[in-house]
Parts: sequence; structure tokens; C-alpha cells
Amino acid sequence: MKTLVRWHTKQKNPIVAPSVAVLGNFDGVHLGHQALFNRAIKISKEKKIIPTVITFYPAPAKILSNQAVPVLTSWGQRLKLFQYFGMQQTLLIRFTKDFAKLSSQQFLQDIYLAGVKDLVIGPYACIGKGREGTPEKIKEFFTSLGGTVHIVDSIDQKVDEQRISSSTIREQLAKGDLPAVKESIGRPYSIVGRVRKGKQLGHTMGFPTANLCAIHETLPPQGVYVTDVLYKNKTYRSMTNIGTRPTVSTENKVCVETHIFNFSDNIYGEKLQLSFLSKLRDEKKFASIEELKQQLMCDAKIASRN
Repeated sequence: MKTLVRWHTKQKNPIVAPSVAVLGNFDGVHLGHQALFNRAIKISKEKKIIPTVITFYPAPAKILSNQAVPVLTSWGQRLKLFQYFGMQQTLLIRFTKDFAKLSSQQFLQDIYLAGVKDLVIGPYACIGKGREGTPEKIKEFFTSLGGTVHIVDSIDQKVDEQRISSSTIREQLAKGDLPAVKESIGRPYSIVGRVRKGKQLGHTMGFPTANLCAIHETLPPQGVYVTDVLYKNKTYRSMTNIGTRPTVSTENKVCVETHIFNFSDNIYGEKLQLSFLSKLRDEKKFASIEELKQQLMCDAKIASRN
């Protein structure tokens, strides 16, 4: 079933009901989030109700702290992953300063009246003004309305002795620990960007690149990576540079360029999903274009056979 996505409005029926809902921000869509989805889907099959994601845009932290929050998964990718993991509808609630003043009880009553009869949360979930709605209070009040709350303790999973969370994954990514990120989210870390026309210097060296822009996700540290490109549902091996291209540029602007092996399509303006498999090396400034070309040939040999 195609995922139904709706913005929360004052309409009487914002979702298909009855439903079982998971509640959260779900940045990264990591293994803890997936555990919630799995429980919701199990309940939906038992009770013949609709598995639903209730989430917020923008991230509450951005509104409450007035600071940009690094994003692990863009909204477009997040919605695709909800569907991939079996959730059939998503209710996006616009998070505002006024919404932040809502009590947990009022919010729970609103979603219950909208048709949420079962609610699946993790052991650290908090909602409402000042995060006063703890899991215990959520369960007590939602049950009093006639609903059922399922607290999934199994999401308390760990990688390297750290509990899996979006914030710990951001730390892992900042350190360039791609294996830990993969273990936390259950798949290679990926970004999505649109291909724009560059200066085509790669063509002159025999390594044409797709230059990605409009990237919303947080980038791994600068360097050269073995990557996979997903384009029109087909995967291609590639090698990707994240950096300032010091050998050929003095702009000191971070760019994302990927060379796709055995590929010659014209993809200007197209969207690509880029998954990071491993790091080959740090970016460096070479003494000449010829030296850079020789290094790219070595990189390509390793990346193409990995």
C-alpha cells in the first residue's frame, strides 16, 4: 500500500482510522525506530488497524532552541523509509512555538479522537510542554481515554556500549565511524543530492564526476570514499570526494563529487542517492594534475573491486 502523507490540520479526519501510531522525530530511522515500527505492524495485523507514523516538522529542537539541527535523513528519504519498513500512513504535524505549549494530555486526547487507538513508544519518550509527558504518564492518561500504550523496551540497543540514538549517530558520523553508523541504522549511511553541471575538470582527467547540490543531510568528514549510487532503482559502484579540491581550486568551498563506474548517462538535474561504504583516504593537495590523476587511478582500482 502506498503511504498516505498528510499535514495536521483542523479537519475532522486527518488520518485513516482506527490506527496504531508510533510517535517521534525519527531522524536517521535507526534500529530503535525500526523496533517501534515492527511492534506497530505486529499490532496492526492482530487488530486489523492501520500502522501510522506521527512525526513533527521542523524538528522540535530547532524551534525550541532556535538552532539548526544536523539532519541524518532528509524528509523525502524519511518518508520513503517509513513506507519501506511497512508503515502505511504518516501524519506530519507542523511544530511551532504555540504547538510546543500544548500539554501532553491535550495532545493525547487529540490523536485519540483522530482515531489512534494504540500508541507505540520507546522507554525514553517525552511529550508535551516542558516534556512533562513521560512514558508512565502517557500510558496512564491514554489508557484512561480507552486506548492502549505499548512501551517497547527492546529499542534500548547499543553500539560500542552507547545507546543507539540520533545524537550518538551524529557523533559517530562526525568521527567518520561509518561501520558504527551502519550498525546503528542497519544500512550504509546515505545522502541525496541533485546533479549540477560543474567545471568538468574530471572529464579532462578521464574521471567525469556528478557534482551534487541541494543536499540536506549531514556529510561525512572530508575525504575520498567508496560509494554506491542509486539512480532509477539501479545501483552503481562509485567513488566520491567530499572536500575543497585543493589541487584544482582555491575557493575553499566543500563540494561533493562522485565518479560512477561504467556509466555514461546524462544525469544533469537528476537526483541521486549516495551510500557511503568505506573511506579510501583523506583529501590532499597534489603537486600537479598528473599526480592527482595517478592517485585517482589507484583509488578507482580499489573502489571498483570492493
